[in-house]
Amino acid sequence: MTQNERTSRSGARGERILEAGGRRYTVLFTNRALAEAERVCDRPIIGILTSAQGGELSISTVARVLQIGIEYGRRDAHEAGPQLTMDDAWRIMDELGFPAVTQAVFMAIADVLGYKQAEEGENSADAGVRPQ
Repeated sequence: MTQNERTSRSGARGERILEAGGRRYTVLFTNRALAEAERVCDRPIIGILTSAQGGELSISTVARVLQIGIEYGRRDAHEAGPQLTMDDAWRIMDELGFPAVTQAVFMAIADVLGYKQAEEGENSADAGVRPQ
């Protein structure tokens, strides 16, 4: 089961909840998590997203990015226990399926990439940009 829930925390964060194996996993991406995904996959995150549009996205890439997202979610929640591994990511993907996992992961990534901080009364398209 996947849920498109978001938490109320602010900032450049993207979160989705996946339920698999009787457990709830938070898939969390921040700019730091995305940078780690780029390092591990040896590709820019935009390149990973673009490969999905071109039908060239590998299952192993999605699993690796999922593992990073669930581990960042575990750390952010200060959950005790061992680091979530690729075995955990594969179990989640096996139970929920490639399409559901890919959608949750990519929606969380899109939240980070599309984040704009807007102050009250400010157009969000101009958020954070100040004339000199």
